[in-house]
Amino acid sequence: MTSYEEIINYRKANTLKPNESLDLIFKKIAENIIVSAKTTEKEPQKSWRAEKPAFLKKVSQNKDDILTADINTMLNKMSPKNFETITGSIIEILSKNRDNIKFFEFTIENIFMKAVTQSVYCKHYTQFIKMLFEQEFNVEDILMEKCDKFKHILKEEEDTSRSYSKQVTTENYSKFCKDLKDKNFKRGYSQFVGEMYNKKLISRAIVAENIEICVSNVKKYLETDPKGASVEDNVICLISLMTTLEDKDIVTDYNEQLIELKKSEGLPKRLMFMFLDILNPKKKK
Repeated sequence: MTSYEEIINYRKANTLKPNESLDLIFKKIAENIIVSAKTTEKEPQKSWRAEKPAFLKKVSQNKDDILTADINTMLNKMSPKNFETITGSIIEILSKNRDNIKFFEFTIENIFMKAVTQSVYCKHYTQFIKMLFEQEFNVEDILMEKCDKFKHILKEEEDTSRSYSKQVTTENYSKFCKDLKDKNFKRGYSQFVGEMYNKKLISRAIVAENIEICVSNVKKYLETDPKGASVEDNVICLISLMTTLEDKDIVTDYNEQLIELKKSEGLPKRLMFMFLDILNPKKKK
């Protein structure tokens, strides 16, 4: 029978010695894992999104450019709900830059253009201009300059034989797009003139001048092409201005001329009804 002591001695004699080569390898692997982990922690994690080109990251450091972009963004967001907030923010910027004439003129022109091209908010842009007057900003000269510049749009001296019923080509399609833009612009401008007069920003003489230009244009084109686009454009501008005016006495002053235009031979019926709506306005209940 084998004794306990013999078993212990047998185990000691047959125990394998550690493999020094393997021990060194495992030790090296462990060290590499630790070094690799530390390096990964130091490196910032890259986004999975593709890196944007360098030229897209370039941001203007010019103060005027930044402020102009901010004001333009605010004007585009203006609505009845945020009117006070938006106008307050813009006035604050303008107050800090009163001496920057170029920047100030650009802002007023931008407001003017938006009022003309965005008829839905024309009344709000006009109210904003009135607020600038009340804040004693020097906008009167700029506004008069713009009125004088844009009124020439109504003074048409173009060919009255505009027709797009023929085959569309690149040339006449481009002309059609330009005419359409001018038509909408003239309509918006006429409405803006009316809104400015309502806010007492311009004189009655300026309103009368614009009305007379439209009346003169309608008479001229009725003689040459009564069913042409120029007649319709000017009638729409005239009606847009007169319906915007809160002072209906001005409209009354032109009743005789409006009646004369309404009775013009060859005038399309839809335009005739426009004149009737002005001459016989429906009473509000």
